[in-house]
Amino acid sequence: MAKAERLIYAEPSVTHLVLSVADVTDLRATEQLREEIHQSQALVVHEVRHRVTNSLQIVASVLLLNARATQSEDARGQLEAAYSRVMAVAALERQLSEASDDQVELGDYFRRLCANMSGSAIADPERVVLRSFVDPVVVSSSTAACLGMIVTELIINALKHAFPGARRGNVTVAFDAKGSDWILTVGDNGVGMPDLPPTNGLGTEIVKALVRQLGASVAMSDAFPGVIASIRSAAAPRIR
Repeated sequence: MAKAERLIYAEPSVTHLVLSVADVTDLRATEQLREEIHQSQALVVHEVRHRVTNSLQIVASVLLLNARATQSEDARGQLEAAYSRVMAVAALERQLSEASDDQVELGDYFRRLCANMSGSAIADPERVVLRSFVDPVVVSSSTAACLGMIVTELIINALKHAFPGARRGNVTVAFDAKGSDWILTVGDNGVGMPDLPPTNGLGTEIVKALVRQLGASVAMSDAFPGVIASIRSAAAPRIR
């Protein structure tokens, strides 16, 4: 690489130049090697995520087959819940395998999540409808994983309690973001909150743990009709 610079002296009629020559062959070779390593690592990560997604889908299929084969209502419910949890992670991994970085478009992720659960956890999709309304927000994969699992648990809870018998209704997932503040809500128009004291089942404990991990807060309220769960960002949200 050659570089020339003009020197300004008291004699404007005379032009003085300084010419420097540097060998950058090794530098360019090093930069090219770094780029090749970066591309190779990206390909490896993509392949790993693709294989993880396939493995999760196989596990989920086995869970669903066992759920349909069991005669126990309680066991069937537990297996179907496990299936939904695995598929939540699989949907995230699938989206990450298609992305060029570690960022997730939340609206697309929640749409996939609701579609998976609608096809697996609802016997009659016309009786109970899952809907999502999400602001165009991009979040890190770790944040998306927490939010996705929270949504999954809250949907499972709504499907389990809100629509007994042949009752019709819908479950709505919404995410509103204003700057660094955000609120995630999962609501239904079912039978409402029971008069019985709340129980701390596995799903409830999972939601509480994930909310703590996000540094957020959670509240349940009667929606007249139905129930709405609200998760709000705290002072230092992880949305970005």
